[in-house]
Amino acid sequence: SSLRAVMAAQQDAAVGFGEVAVEEFEKDEEEEDSDDDRPVCAPDENVVIWTKQQVAAEAEKLKAMGAMVAPMTVNNCMTILRTTTQGGKRTSTRCNRIEFQTNYDFSNVRSVQISADAIQCPFKQGFLYRNVLLFSDKPLALIFPYLYDGNQENDLQDWILVNRDGHEVHHRVDAFSK
Repeated sequence: SSLRAVMAAQQDAAVGFGEVAVEEFEKDEEEEDSDDDRPVCAPDENVVIWTKQQVAAEAEKLKAMGAMVAPMTVNNCMTILRTTTQGGKRTSTRCNRIEFQTNYDFSNVRSVQISADAIQCPFKQGFLYRNVLLFSDKPLALIFPYLYDGNQENDLQDWILVNRDGHEVHHRVDAFSK
């Protein structure tokens, strides 16, 4: 099937392949966002054009192997340092938050795949690029560009996907290895 073709084609070139824990994103009383929220995908035209070219090239490569892939348009991406307190112990987790131009329900996503090799963005010093693939139970894979600050510690395991209606879904990739 087309989904199997994408998964097989990307298995050697991607990390984070496997089941993800999906949960509706809700803040609890003891959870706070830090002031570390910084937009990563600034509206720099060169960056936008370059990331679109990267996604288009990867999508074409996958389609040539028989996969069904649909690129997604990203409105904004950033990292959020989420701090939680449980039992008096504070822990921080860096979440990768992406806002999309779609009404897609991201709670349908069952697997997240991240390209293994980060690419240095030629237009933003210190920023790294990866392709991200989302899989549901449908044969169509969704692909989007992700640009992030390579100077910040980021294990790329926690993802907050936001559709244009503002509905947020948190995905955690537990089987990630860099």
